[in-house]
Amino acid sequence: MLSLPRHRILKRARGSQRLVRQNCDTEQYIYVALALDITLGLLSSRTARAAMTRITRAFDENLPSHLQQFLGISDAGIANSIDRFVDIMYMQTPLIIIDGNMTDPANPACHHRDVWSGTFNPLKHEILLNKQLVEDMVNASESRQVLRRFQFQFVNLFFHEIGGHLLFTYLYHGLPSTPRQVTPPNWREQDQEEDIGESGRTLETVVFGGTVEFFDIPEISTPWVVDNHNNARRVASQAVDNAILHQSEANLSIQPLKPLSPVFFTKSTSKKHRFG
Repeated sequence: MLSLPRHRILKRARGSQRLVRQNCDTEQYIYVALALDITLGLLSSRTARAAMTRITRAFDENLPSHLQQFLGISDAGIANSIDRFVDIMYMQTPLIIIDGNMTDPANPACHHRDVWSGTFNPLKHEILLNKQLVEDMVNASESRQVLRRFQFQFVNLFFHEIGGHLLFTYLYHGLPSTPRQVTPPNWREQDQEEDIGESGRTLETVVFGGTVEFFDIPEISTPWVVDNHNNARRVASQAVDNAILHQSEANLSIQPLKPLSPVFFTKSTSKKHRFG
């Protein structure tokens, strides 16, 4: 019996619902799969696991009592549940769809929580990727430096969607929305259609000291860390290289994101550029 590949990546054209499986020798598969592999290293780091434990505690404490999963359970108990989730991800990542119907450049990826029961199957849960952004990454392959910045962006996207959103689909069987209290301070001021939290952005803030955004300033897909006061600091190029080339816990924790000089972005300015 043949084993399934750890990553299953499909593509959907704009205006279509038909999904086409991507062969593992295509550029889009290779670059997306590489970002997933690096993300798994980050998710397994002590820093990330501790952050996911902390956020899960806040998530649980702000749910109605009948939805709480960890009432009376220690942080060590929460950490054990997170360890099981990370182990599952190492065996099988969620279904990845390169989606041509995602046309907003400010929306690079998303995960919709689906209710599940029985045994958790990652392939029943999707992460959608902005097709144009994936194509931009592939087209950047002739420039090693630009490609690494795009790879770094996709690592952050998967870290956000898997560690910040899919984790809670797993822990809570897809039922509750994120409590409003689980939102980073610099995100609360932004216009939101629903009164719900943002666990992915909260994970970024706990691990990296701010939300990680990608602006085309000064170059395409440049990573910045935006702190709780909306001060943006550019991530050093060496930090990006270290994170992509050296997949160790030391390089994938908060250390590579030591930023350069601060720049203040207003909301009106930031909307003109791609978020990660």
